[in-house]
Amino acid sequence: MSLFLRAEQFARAVADAKSLEAVRKIVAREVAYVRKVRSTSSSVSTAFTRYRNAVRAAGVPSEAMDVVLKGLRVSSEETAAIRRRGAQVAAKHQRKARAILDVDAYVAKGEALLSAPSYVDRVLGLEMLTGRRTAEILTSGTFSPDPSRPETHVLFFGQLKTKGRGKAPAFSIPVLTDPERIISVHARLCAEKAAYRADYANDDMAHIQWQAMRAHNAVSKDAGERVKRHMNGILEKAEITTPHDLRRVYAALAYYFAADRSGKQPVFTA
Repeated sequence: MSLFLRAEQFARAVADAKSLEAVRKIVAREVAYVRKVRSTSSSVSTAFTRYRNAVRAAGVPSEAMDVVLKGLRVSSEETAAIRRRGAQVAAKHQRKARAILDVDAYVAKGEALLSAPSYVDRVLGLEMLTGRRTAEILTSGTFSPDPSRPETHVLFFGQLKTKGRGKAPAFSIPVLTDPERIISVHARLCAEKAAYRADYANDDMAHIQWQAMRAHNAVSKDAGERVKRHMNGILEKAEITTPHDLRRVYAALAYYFAADRSGKQPVFTA
Protein backbone atom coordinates (compact mmCIF):
# COMPACT_ATOMS: atom_id res chain seq x y z
CA MET A 1 0.00 0.00 0.00
CA SER A 2 1.31 3.45 -0.89
CA LEU A 3 2.05 6.01 1.82
CA PHE A 4 -0.70 8.23 0.41
CA LEU A 5 -3.37 5.52 0.76
CA ARG A 6 -2.09 4.40 4.15
CA ALA A 7 -2.29 7.99 5.43
CA GLU A 8 -5.91 8.19 4.27
CA GLN A 9 -6.65 4.87 5.99
CA PHE A 10 -5.01 6.16 9.18
CA ALA A 11 -7.08 9.35 9.09
CA ARG A 12 -10.31 7.35 8.76
CA ALA A 13 -9.32 5.16 11.70
CA VAL A 14 -8.65 8.21 13.87
CA ALA A 15 -11.93 9.81 12.81
CA ASP A 16 -13.84 6.62 13.69
CA ALA A 17 -12.10 6.06 17.06
CA LYS A 18 -14.48 6.02 20.01
CA SER A 19 -12.05 7.36 22.61
CA LEU A 20 -8.77 9.21 22.98
CA GLU A 21 -7.17 6.02 24.27
CA ALA A 22 -8.16 4.33 21.00
CA VAL A 23 -6.57 7.22 19.10
CA ARG A 24 -3.35 6.81 21.11
CA LYS A 25 -3.19 3.11 20.22
CA ILE A 26 -3.78 3.86 16.53
CA VAL A 27 -1.04 6.51 16.56
CA ALA A 28 1.41 4.25 18.43
CA ARG A 29 0.81 1.40 15.98
CA GLU A 30 1.37 3.67 12.99
CA VAL A 31 4.49 5.28 14.45
CA ALA A 32 5.98 1.82 14.95
CA TYR A 33 5.12 0.89 11.36
CA VAL A 34 6.62 4.06 9.87
CA ARG A 35 9.85 3.71 11.83
CA LYS A 36 10.12 0.09 10.74
CA VAL A 37 9.74 0.75 7.00
CA ARG A 38 11.48 4.15 6.78
CA SER A 39 15.24 4.14 7.20
CA THR A 40 16.09 7.85 7.55
CA SER A 41 14.95 10.70 9.77
CA SER A 42 13.96 12.70 6.69
CA SER A 43 11.74 9.94 5.29
CA VAL A 44 10.10 9.44 8.70
CA SER A 45 9.42 13.19 8.94
CA THR A 46 7.93 13.22 5.43
CA ALA A 47 5.63 10.33 6.31
CA PHE A 48 4.50 11.98 9.55
CA THR A 49 3.69 15.18 7.64
CA ARG A 50 1.49 13.27 5.21
CA TYR A 51 -0.32 11.55 8.05
CA ARG A 52 -0.94 14.85 9.86
CA ASN A 53 -2.27 16.48 6.68
CA ALA A 54 -4.60 13.54 6.11
CA VAL A 55 -6.00 13.82 9.63
CA ARG A 56 -6.47 17.59 9.27
CA ALA A 57 -8.34 17.06 6.01
CA ALA A 58 -10.58 14.50 7.74
CA GLY A 59 -11.70 17.16 10.23
CA VAL A 60 -11.21 15.13 13.41
CA PRO A 61 -12.03 16.73 16.82
CA SER A 62 -9.35 18.95 18.32
CA GLU A 63 -8.66 16.57 21.22
CA ALA A 64 -7.90 13.70 18.84
CA MET A 65 -5.86 16.05 16.66
CA ASP A 66 -3.72 16.97 19.67
CA VAL A 67 -2.96 13.28 20.27
CA VAL A 68 -1.98 12.86 16.60
CA LEU A 69 0.26 15.93 16.58
CA LYS A 70 1.99 14.84 19.78
CA GLY A 71 2.59 11.31 18.52
CA LEU A 72 3.53 11.99 14.90
CA ARG A 73 6.68 14.03 15.31
CA VAL A 74 10.39 13.40 15.11
CA SER A 75 12.77 14.06 17.98
CA SER A 76 14.87 17.20 18.32
CA GLU A 77 17.95 15.11 17.42
CA GLU A 78 16.28 13.91 14.24
CA THR A 79 15.23 17.47 13.37
CA ALA A 80 18.84 18.62 13.74
CA ALA A 81 20.02 15.76 11.52
CA ILE A 82 17.47 16.67 8.84
CA ARG A 83 18.63 20.30 8.88
CA ARG A 84 22.28 19.30 8.60
CA ARG A 85 21.48 17.05 5.66
CA GLY A 86 19.47 19.81 3.99
CA ALA A 87 22.36 22.23 4.33
CA GLN A 88 24.74 19.68 2.81
CA VAL A 89 22.44 19.08 -0.14
CA ALA A 90 21.98 22.82 -0.72
CA ALA A 91 25.74 23.39 -0.68
CA LYS A 92 26.23 20.53 -3.12
CA HIS A 93 23.62 21.97 -5.49
CA GLN A 94 25.18 25.41 -5.38
CA ARG A 95 28.44 23.96 -6.66
CA LYS A 96 26.83 22.35 -9.71
CA ALA A 97 26.14 24.96 -12.35
CA ARG A 98 24.70 23.58 -15.60
CA ALA A 99 24.40 25.39 -18.89
CA ILE A 100 21.17 26.28 -20.68
CA LEU A 101 22.38 25.21 -24.11
CA ASP A 102 19.64 26.78 -26.22
CA VAL A 103 17.54 29.60 -24.77
CA ASP A 104 15.26 29.95 -27.79
CA ALA A 105 14.65 26.20 -27.91
CA TYR A 106 13.73 26.20 -24.21
CA VAL A 107 11.08 28.89 -24.67
CA ALA A 108 9.81 27.25 -27.86
CA LYS A 109 9.50 23.88 -26.14
CA GLY A 110 7.57 25.44 -23.26
CA GLU A 111 5.20 27.15 -25.70
CA ALA A 112 4.70 23.90 -27.64
CA LEU A 113 3.87 22.00 -24.48
CA LEU A 114 1.06 24.44 -23.69
CA SER A 115 -0.83 22.88 -26.61
CA ALA A 116 0.08 19.26 -25.87
CA PRO A 117 -2.67 16.61 -25.57
CA SER A 118 -1.26 15.42 -22.24
CA TYR A 119 -2.18 17.53 -19.25
CA VAL A 120 1.14 16.56 -17.66
CA ASP A 121 2.97 18.16 -20.59
CA ARG A 122 0.85 21.30 -20.22
CA VAL A 123 1.76 21.46 -16.53
CA LEU A 124 5.43 21.19 -17.49
CA GLY A 125 5.00 23.93 -20.09
CA LEU A 126 3.49 26.24 -17.49
CA GLU A 127 6.30 25.40 -15.06
CA MET A 128 8.91 26.20 -17.71
CA LEU A 129 7.40 29.57 -18.57
CA THR A 130 6.22 30.78 -15.16
CA GLY A 131 8.49 29.08 -12.62
CA ARG A 132 5.56 27.98 -10.47
CA ARG A 133 5.40 24.62 -8.72
CA THR A 134 3.41 21.63 -9.97
CA ALA A 135 1.02 21.77 -7.01
CA GLU A 136 0.53 25.52 -7.39
CA ILE A 137 -0.39 25.07 -11.04
CA LEU A 138 -2.82 22.22 -10.43
CA THR A 139 -4.22 23.09 -7.00
CA SER A 140 -3.82 26.54 -5.52
CA GLY A 141 -2.63 28.97 -8.16
CA THR A 142 -4.37 31.45 -10.42
CA PHE A 143 -2.91 33.78 -13.03
CA SER A 144 -4.50 37.11 -13.95
CA PRO A 145 -3.46 40.17 -15.99
CA ASP A 146 -0.95 42.57 -14.48
CA PRO A 147 -2.25 46.04 -15.40
CA SER A 148 1.14 47.64 -14.76
CA ARG A 149 3.08 45.35 -17.14
CA PRO A 150 0.52 43.50 -19.26
CA GLU A 151 2.94 42.51 -22.04
CA THR A 152 5.53 40.70 -19.90
CA HIS A 153 4.03 39.90 -16.48
CA VAL A 154 1.03 38.28 -14.80
CA LEU A 155 -0.30 38.43 -11.26
CA PHE A 156 0.06 35.11 -9.45
CA PHE A 157 -2.08 34.18 -6.45
CA GLY A 158 -1.76 30.90 -4.58
CA GLN A 159 1.82 30.52 -3.33
CA LEU A 160 2.12 27.35 -1.26
CA LYS A 161 5.45 27.70 0.51
CA THR A 162 5.41 30.90 2.56
CA LYS A 163 7.73 29.87 5.44
CA GLY A 164 5.02 30.16 8.08
CA ARG A 165 3.77 33.58 7.01
CA GLY A 166 0.29 32.37 6.08
CA LYS A 167 -1.35 32.87 2.71
CA ALA A 168 0.51 35.20 0.37
CA PRO A 169 -1.19 38.04 -1.50
CA ALA A 170 -1.09 38.13 -5.29
CA PHE A 171 2.22 39.30 -6.70
CA SER A 172 3.64 40.10 -10.12
CA ILE A 173 5.89 37.62 -11.94
CA PRO A 174 7.54 37.79 -15.38
CA VAL A 175 6.57 35.09 -17.86
CA LEU A 176 8.59 33.81 -20.80
CA THR A 177 5.76 33.93 -23.34
CA ASP A 178 2.50 35.79 -24.04
CA PRO A 179 0.83 36.46 -20.66
CA GLU A 180 -2.67 36.07 -22.10
CA ARG A 181 -1.82 32.58 -23.31
CA ILE A 182 -0.52 31.59 -19.88
CA ILE A 183 -3.78 32.76 -18.31
CA SER A 184 -6.04 31.00 -20.81
CA VAL A 185 -4.12 27.69 -20.90
CA HIS A 186 -4.06 27.55 -17.11
CA ALA A 187 -7.77 28.32 -16.83
CA ARG A 188 -8.61 25.44 -19.18
CA LEU A 189 -6.27 23.10 -17.31
CA CYS A 190 -7.95 23.97 -13.99
CA ALA A 191 -11.37 23.22 -15.44
CA GLU A 192 -10.11 19.91 -16.83
CA LYS A 193 -8.50 18.84 -13.55
CA ALA A 194 -10.99 20.37 -11.13
CA ALA A 195 -10.66 17.39 -8.77
CA TYR A 196 -7.23 18.67 -7.72
CA ARG A 197 -8.24 22.30 -7.19
CA ALA A 198 -8.62 24.17 -3.93
CA ASP A 199 -9.88 27.69 -3.20
CA TYR A 200 -6.72 29.42 -1.96
CA ALA A 201 -8.59 32.46 -0.70
CA ASN A 202 -11.25 30.62 1.31
CA ASP A 203 -10.18 27.02 2.04
CA ASP A 204 -8.09 26.25 5.11
CA MET A 205 -4.42 25.46 4.47
CA ALA A 206 -4.76 21.86 5.64
CA HIS A 207 -7.23 21.13 2.82
CA ILE A 208 -5.14 23.07 0.30
CA GLN A 209 -2.00 21.14 1.26
CA TRP A 210 -3.85 17.84 1.06
CA GLN A 211 -5.11 18.62 -2.43
CA ALA A 212 -1.63 19.79 -3.42
CA MET A 213 -0.15 16.49 -2.25
CA ARG A 214 -2.73 14.55 -4.26
CA ALA A 215 -1.91 16.57 -7.38
CA HIS A 216 1.84 16.18 -6.92
CA ASN A 217 1.56 12.43 -6.40
CA ALA A 218 -0.61 12.06 -9.49
CA VAL A 219 1.89 13.63 -11.88
CA SER A 220 5.36 13.42 -10.32
CA LYS A 221 6.54 10.13 -11.81
CA ASP A 222 5.23 10.83 -15.32
CA ALA A 223 6.50 14.43 -15.25
CA GLY A 224 9.93 13.26 -14.10
CA GLU A 225 10.23 10.93 -17.09
CA ARG A 226 8.88 13.44 -19.60
CA VAL A 227 11.05 16.39 -18.56
CA LYS A 228 14.24 14.47 -19.33
CA ARG A 229 13.07 13.87 -22.90
CA HIS A 230 11.85 17.41 -23.38
CA MET A 231 15.12 18.96 -22.18
CA ASN A 232 17.38 16.78 -24.35
CA GLY A 233 19.67 19.11 -26.29
CA ILE A 234 18.33 22.15 -24.41
CA LEU A 235 19.87 21.74 -20.96
CA GLU A 236 23.27 20.37 -20.06
CA LYS A 237 22.93 16.87 -18.56
CA ALA A 238 19.26 16.70 -19.51
CA GLU A 239 19.17 13.07 -18.39
CA ILE A 240 19.28 14.13 -14.72
CA THR A 241 16.81 17.02 -15.02
CA THR A 242 13.80 17.04 -12.69
CA PRO A 243 10.62 19.14 -12.85
CA HIS A 244 11.89 21.13 -9.86
CA ASP A 245 14.93 22.17 -11.93
CA LEU A 246 12.56 24.06 -14.24
CA ARG A 247 12.03 26.64 -11.49
CA ARG A 248 15.75 27.35 -11.44
CA VAL A 249 15.96 27.51 -15.22
CA TYR A 250 13.03 29.92 -15.31
CA ALA A 251 14.68 32.14 -12.68
CA ALA A 252 17.94 32.19 -14.63
CA LEU A 253 16.15 33.09 -17.88
CA ALA A 254 13.91 35.72 -16.29
CA TYR A 255 17.07 37.48 -15.13
CA TYR A 256 18.79 36.79 -18.47
CA PHE A 257 16.04 38.55 -20.42
CA ALA A 258 15.52 41.36 -17.91
CA ALA A 259 19.23 42.17 -17.84
CA ASP A 260 19.52 41.86 -21.65
CA ARG A 261 22.41 39.42 -21.41
CA SER A 262 22.01 38.12 -24.96
CA GLY A 263 25.24 36.68 -26.29
CA LYS A 264 26.17 35.15 -22.93
CA GLN A 265 25.26 31.57 -22.14
CA PRO A 266 23.02 31.44 -19.08
CA VAL A 267 23.48 28.77 -16.40
CA PHE A 268 21.38 27.45 -13.57
CA THR A 269 22.27 25.54 -10.42
CA ALA A 270 20.77 22.12 -9.80
